[in-house]
Amino acid sequence: MQTLENYSGEKRKTSSIQIYGDTELTSLLYQIRKRLARIEAYLLAEVETEQHIPANATELLPHEEHKVAFLSLEGVDFVLPGDIVQCRARGNYTDIELTNGNHLLQSSTLKEIQGRLPDTLFLRVHQSHLVNRKYIRKYIRAHGHYLQLDNGARVPIARSRVKDFLCAMGVKNQSQSNSRIFKLQKGSVVKKMILAFFIMIFAAGSLCAQQRWGEIVTRKIPDQLRMSSMLWQLGEYSKTAPGDAISKAISKKLIVRPDGKINAEIVYGHDPEVEIDRSFLNGLGVELGTSWRNRANVWLTLEEMIPTARKLAEGYVLEAATLPDMADEGPGLMGSQDFIDHGSDGSGIRIAVIDGGFEMLTAAQSGGFAPAATRYNHTFGDIEDGSQHGTACLETVFDHAPGATYFVHRVSTLTDLGQAVDQAIDNNVDIISHSVSWYNTGWADNSGDACAAVGDATSAGMLFFVSSGNNHGGHWQGFLQDADGDDWHQWSGGDETNEFTVGDGEEVMVSMQWNADPDPVHDDYDLYLYRVSNNSVLESSTSDWSYETLSWTNDTGGSLDVYIAVKQHGTDVNEFEVINRRGGTDLEYHSSQGSTMSPSNSTAPNCISVGAVERWHYGDPPGSSGILASYSSRGPTNSGNLTPDIVGPTETTSFAYGGNWGGTSCSTPNVAGMAAALWSEHDYLSASGVRLLLFRQAELFHDWGDGGHDILYGRGGAALFRWIGNARFIYHAGGNVSGVSTLPYLNIEQADALAPSNYTMIFLGESIPAPPPGSEVIDKQMLYISAIQATEIEN
Repeated sequence: MQTLENYSGEKRKTSSIQIYGDTELTSLLYQIRKRLARIEAYLLAEVETEQHIPANATELLPHEEHKVAFLSLEGVDFVLPGDIVQCRARGNYTDIELTNGNHLLQSSTLKEIQGRLPDTLFLRVHQSHLVNRKYIRKYIRAHGHYLQLDNGARVPIARSRVKDFLCAMGVKNQSQSNSRIFKLQKGSVVKKMILAFFIMIFAAGSLCAQQRWGEIVTRKIPDQLRMSSMLWQLGEYSKTAPGDAISKAISKKLIVRPDGKINAEIVYGHDPEVEIDRSFLNGLGVELGTSWRNRANVWLTLEEMIPTARKLAEGYVLEAATLPDMADEGPGLMGSQDFIDHGSDGSGIRIAVIDGGFEMLTAAQSGGFAPAATRYNHTFGDIEDGSQHGTACLETVFDHAPGATYFVHRVSTLTDLGQAVDQAIDNNVDIISHSVSWYNTGWADNSGDACAAVGDATSAGMLFFVSSGNNHGGHWQGFLQDADGDDWHQWSGGDETNEFTVGDGEEVMVSMQWNADPDPVHDDYDLYLYRVSNNSVLESSTSDWSYETLSWTNDTGGSLDVYIAVKQHGTDVNEFEVINRRGGTDLEYHSSQGSTMSPSNSTAPNCISVGAVERWHYGDPPGSSGILASYSSRGPTNSGNLTPDIVGPTETTSFAYGGNWGGTSCSTPNVAGMAAALWSEHDYLSASGVRLLLFRQAELFHDWGDGGHDILYGRGGAALFRWIGNARFIYHAGGNVSGVSTLPYLNIEQADALAPSNYTMIFLGESIPAPPPGSEVIDKQMLYISAIQATEIEN
């Protein structure tokens, strides 16, 4: 157990300034690094293949003209090696791109494909990329190493492979004869001196930059500066180390364009019903993006961050926008395969998948793993940027509903999410699958813009499926405790540190919100991440006008023990929660409940929050306990409502991930897809009618844990009763007292009066009150069946 009494923020800051506060040295080293960068750019200028590649470098040898056989859905394709532009690894598959733009997806590793192609023609430039040297146009060293191909595509080249690549392309001999290049002979004293000087300067500059960052994260954000701490820190850092600042922004999962501008959001107040003033934004003199309700996207350089925040009027805050966090076994496990086999394959249902990235989408579609889809990109870059997460979600829905009509939306911010929902409403979408959690959007249920977007969707008649989150073990919730009066929160007893371990290369992102709107006088808390071994600050978030978020990547070369600390700066004592939503082990002190995030806290009836059970437990009998995935977030919400609503199977397979993929991100589209199969058969139902059937069948077939709705499994595991043609449902608890056809019937009398003749009525396992004697006459030809007893009663 440790105390922070001897490590106050003020003492850390003083110590840091004494050791690292020489800004003149920092500035000098920065100028030296700029000059060296120019020299390096000169020495490693872009290499034009047409200028430096020997004329015979791309001549084909005779055996390179022999065709190679590749399996396809239609049979076998025979391809000339010279017609292959590049091959890219996709897990245990390989995507082969041809000169005509077609793609061949092979169930072979890239290494296996490379062994079948002539090594005189193909170069392995990256672990995931094999390229045809005929189509390499340029080698570029700028913001990394990559190749530009004749078709305009860019292919990364591993730093360790650059030298071999240049030699293979014949650049080595050319460069030796080029008088512009310095000729430093091996072993020369001059060469060793220059290299030693370069190493010394770069090492000093790197160390100084690290020290400068260490000094910044110990400081509190200046008073009255309306911006998130992360943006302020990066803005300060960019004054002396702009290149490193951009690298840090990328490592923190900020959205950075190739031109160096960063996507942030300007938010007005905490009420999404109040529209932001575009005329005020236009007067800021910055690049504006789209807007939605009380928020707007802006694109700023790091140098513009702090000056822009200073221009903001009361009520406006500049917030960081981080990339959102982000299987064919499902149909058999959940009963939708029976529906597909009888033609109820989602036909007539319109489904939108809203996610942060759709990498490998084209390859998945070409291989038949994902459906054709209308694409919407609400953020910068290409829709296939980001990650393969959205593609895997699309695949998983498609497994259950191959006949549905699909739309995909790539989003990065809450502004984007709002616009995606608006577009889905315009497209008359029936189901949205959104395997994303949004953090620090507000404490109470239905607060924040993610919930507002969900409310818009459900009000338009949609079912909105959202993942409950993967935060169990990384979440703590409770009231501020400060028995010793030093303003540092005590997690348990007198312990002011909440420890966990971060593996090498892992990133942590810790968010913190509390039961009040942030303000610097009454409700203000600061968040710190420390190294255990020496109590040094690794990162901090010290905003005044917004909730806190910090991000840090462990690049130390080994596992590291760290801890979270929280300091109070306001006057009020609030309940708060912290969530480590990315890497690392479980927190030393974590809460067993309350770890679901927005919009799982939406109380819109047709917003369905989905938890996760591994597929190998999905057949366990009702009443089973201990089978919930260890990471799956638990309820209740901060307002005390039960969540999740339902659970689905996870660890089903995906082409995009090259095998099993997990998390509530996987279980959510499994449930959404199953709902589409059910709805396509029972297309007379409304979204509310489908929801009632989903919940009731989960209670009947997979009511795990405590009976009824609980904070672990919700109502149970999503599953369907077997397919029966020309069927309707009787579910008294559904409350269809008005007898509308869009809901299950209330009782036999209602079914007899309203249902078509010769239909099958399916009872959903409940006792139904008998009608008063003589009040009803049951005279229509029907077959009545119990979903539980499997008994049939013919009328």
